[in-house]
Amino acid sequence: MTPYRLFYYFLKARCDASKLANNIYDTAADWTTTHSEVPYIHFQQGGGGYNYEDSIILFRGQRADGWDALSGADIWMKVFIWTEFMPAEYDTIPCTYYKFVTGALDDPHAVNDEPDYSYLSGRWYKSPEVEWEAFPIHYHWSYAGYTRNIPPSDLPCTERLVIPAWDAIKNSFEAMALSDEGLKNGLVIAQYGYGGGASSGEGYILDINIQYVQAHFMNPMTNSFSRYTMPAAGGPSLILTGLGFNNDEDEIEEGGHINPLGWDDRVDEIYIQTPAGTTVYTFHRIHGDFTIDSNSQITIPSWPTLPAGTYMLQLYKHEGSFDIYGYSGDWRTDSTGRMTAGSRLYIWVTDEIHPPTRPVILTRPPLSA
Repeated sequence: MTPYRLFYYFLKARCDASKLANNIYDTAADWTTTHSEVPYIHFQQGGGGYNYEDSIILFRGQRADGWDALSGADIWMKVFIWTEFMPAEYDTIPCTYYKFVTGALDDPHAVNDEPDYSYLSGRWYKSPEVEWEAFPIHYHWSYAGYTRNIPPSDLPCTERLVIPAWDAIKNSFEAMALSDEGLKNGLVIAQYGYGGGASSGEGYILDINIQYVQAHFMNPMTNSFSRYTMPAAGGPSLILTGLGFNNDEDEIEEGGHINPLGWDDRVDEIYIQTPAGTTVYTFHRIHGDFTIDSNSQITIPSWPTLPAGTYMLQLYKHEGSFDIYGYSGDWRTDSTGRMTAGSRLYIWVTDEIHPPTRPVILTRPPLSA
């Protein structure tokens, strides 16, 4: 079990391309300017006076639902896109199978400059008539992420497309590397291939329905502490309960390829910080300052001596070239691993002989769920 979020509502747009000479679509004129939110895949074989034609579907979760690079939920582990493929509206090839792929929309625009899903098209990135930076519209996809070969007789059917943790063909991290682009710009569904030989002018249109996205995260989640007060002299142990402290490799690699170097997906350090974010003490796993008892429990055997005050805990992982953080309490997980936004957890350090044992709650708006 790994931490995940579910998304059911999406902004969608279709980008259509058409060209007489070939199917490279490398100029703005090859892409249509019409905005459409109808998600279908269109393909036509060119030649013999017919244009080559293709389409891709762009989609992104709603910001109001938390589809964003939120603190503590900003590094993907793997992403599953459950998609219903409908029978072809027409198929003049006819295809013996259809095959589709997903990926994250690549876009070189600045962080705060994102595609306008209410306006965009194959040619336009945003209003008013701002073109994409380059053509063809580019997206990053994985060799582990495409569907099976879907025979027409199986339609309609629901398939799981994947942005996996690891791609053995590329020899690279996938979901972690694509987190920024996917959360900022959105995802793509496109044709990967089809069965059958299409003659000039032959093609198909096939509608799709994006049912939901299940995004799993590398960030560590802390649901609770074993205690919420500590003596200023230090000494007592502290147990953190949550999820994502040491994810199982088989679960990380679900839907993707095996990473030949393995994974080091363990909490490496825990920072004690003031409410202002100043680190006053660091626990190091390699020094034995804490133990990871399971994917859902960490034990700190001895709390350090600290001045009286209120403190919070930030957990840190390092995987590949990625730095992964999570504040205790910002996100909680239920018994299935599903994440919801929570209130940050604090520990009160005091000189009192009989300190209160109830959790310290500071006023702080929760993150978007």
